[in-house]
Amino acid sequence: MRASTPKTWVLRNPAAPEHARRLAAELGLSLTFATLLANRGFGSSEEVNEFLVPSLTRLVDAFEMRDMDKAVVRIWQAVDDQEPILVYGDYDVDGITATTLLTSALMRAGAKVSYFIPDRIRDGYGFSVRGVDVARRRRTRLVITADCGITATNEVRLAKEQGIDVIVTDHHEPLGELPDAVAVLNPKRKDCPYPFKELAGVGVAFKLCCELIRRSGKKISTESLLKIAAIGTVADVAPLIGENRVIARLGLDGLADTKNRGLRALLRRVNSR
Repeated sequence: MRASTPKTWVLRNPAAPEHARRLAAELGLSLTFATLLANRGFGSSEEVNEFLVPSLTRLVDAFEMRDMDKAVVRIWQAVDDQEPILVYGDYDVDGITATTLLTSALMRAGAKVSYFIPDRIRDGYGFSVRGVDVARRRRTRLVITADCGITATNEVRLAKEQGIDVIVTDHHEPLGELPDAVAVLNPKRKDCPYPFKELAGVGVAFKLCCELIRRSGKKISTESLLKIAAIGTVADVAPLIGENRVIARLGLDGLADTKNRGLRALLRRVNSR
């Protein structure tokens, strides 16, 4: 058997020892744990507490996201008029969970809604020309993208020419011109004041869903949405800080006692391996 090679931990810009000792004293932590926190960039006891004890109260008001008001108004117009809505997702876990959240929330709100998940090989990534055709054939008047659409300027223009409105929910970096959509929800927009920029696609969908459910008056808790949002956030390897930390921690905790039949089936499959 080959002998193991001794390894040495090399820290980038390790925190000053006195900083770690201060955190240990203020929070009643071991020096080892406090040193790890200090080396991760936590500068104060308040920052550490926010990370270790996430709370729903630390979620940002969804209406701080640019175009959230426009998205909510257009969706409720579709709900009131019973216009067919199509949720157009992505084929990865982030996109599928975002599609699930939006479809579920819209159904709870009384919308006439269907969804479409593109095929990786046949359709490729993002809101496509075929997606516009699917929306047209389903007589859709409103498309809501999930985890895609921020670069679909031509496709959104084509949809608009055919009388189809589009709301984009995405988290990928805009490449320049934004789609001429009814609303573009993406915290990475240069003109978006939303303070937390690292939401996954399902995180952006989650913020929209919270507003739809709140306005509908239906009895569905934020905690139930968090369970699905947590799966997409973790699967997309989003940084587990800020709102992502709240979504992942509280959502994963909630999976231990979920009543959602789909989630229970997934958990049984995972636990059987």
